[in-house]
Amino acid sequence: MPKKTKPKPKPKTKAKPKAQAKAKSKADKLKCPVCPPCPKCEPCPVKKPGKIKCVLISILLIIALLGSIFFFIYTLLPAKAYNPEPKWGVTYVPRFAENLNLDWQKTFTSILDDLNFKYFRLAAYWDEIEPINNQYDFKDLDWLINEVEKRNGHIVLAIGRKNLRWPECYEPDWTQDLMYEQKEQELLEMVSTVVNRYKDRKVIYMWQVENEAFFPFGLCPKPSPEVFKAEIDLVKSLDNRPVMVTDSGELSTWRKVTKYGDILGITMYRDVSNPLLGDFHWPNPPAWYSKRAWFAEKRVDEVIIAEFQMEPWYNVPFTSIPVQEQYSKFDAISFDENIEYAKESGFSTFYIWGVEWWYYMKKHNFPILWEKAKLNFNNK
Repeated sequence: MPKKTKPKPKPKTKAKPKAQAKAKSKADKLKCPVCPPCPKCEPCPVKKPGKIKCVLISILLIIALLGSIFFFIYTLLPAKAYNPEPKWGVTYVPRFAENLNLDWQKTFTSILDDLNFKYFRLAAYWDEIEPINNQYDFKDLDWLINEVEKRNGHIVLAIGRKNLRWPECYEPDWTQDLMYEQKEQELLEMVSTVVNRYKDRKVIYMWQVENEAFFPFGLCPKPSPEVFKAEIDLVKSLDNRPVMVTDSGELSTWRKVTKYGDILGITMYRDVSNPLLGDFHWPNPPAWYSKRAWFAEKRVDEVIIAEFQMEPWYNVPFTSIPVQEQYSKFDAISFDENIEYAKESGFSTFYIWGVEWWYYMKKHNFPILWEKAKLNFNNK
């Protein structure tokens, strides 16, 4: 019998290009129409921007916002007028003088008698005045206050946990094992003790509570608005002198801290140094401070410069740097430029930061800054 043969399958025919294109076009129309979608159409896929694009857009928006703020400040807000004769004072920190290997008492009497300053910002350091719980030692602070009083001077006395110069916070060792609530209660007791001791001394014309309380700088615990307010309320309940609060002039809006005090003291720095960025010169014109002060003075009686830079900025001890290098970083030209900048800003009061360093430089055969201070400040 002859073998049955299987019928050969018909070869598959390729779709004609025109028909293929037509089918694809029809499918595309159903998926993503150009005209408004109908119930039978599938929604078009939305392509989300990538992370890099989102970051770039955010940066551009921030720049635009800051530019708008900058334009608003510099075109619409009034600036303070040039002040040729502001009131000059100094911040004096005995422990900084000691860090410079100076006799802190001789340094202070030289500032009083040779430079003739009349306004001083001094500090009651918690770890110095209460080294043992409930055992106070005011000997050194009494000496400073008495010396100013003898010469008919005036003092801003800073009190609190966070105070002047690095490491900013000065808690006594005996507080380290206390619970949070106990430590805050001890803080308030210390503040009360200081105010009650000196509130009858006319030489003190203003209190300062904490130093840059909300600015995150220094070896300090997280600030508490409630504790800060309790400190200020306590001071005001004990004495009627004005209370100054302070903040960074360059890196803060000042809005938070001005809720609490009568006077706002800000920093004014021209040249700083950062471990990551290195040396940095602030490009802000003088009006950057005075125009912003216009806002702040809606909430406080006055804005003053509580920390006016007149020394170089180092992140290491000054004594580890050659004296010649220190002078090259802040020389007589820097001295004159900063003084003129201060006058152009228009503020009424400046507390100089760096007078201990001038004396140190004088002792190391660089007396020019000390001598210029005699000529520049109207302190007689």
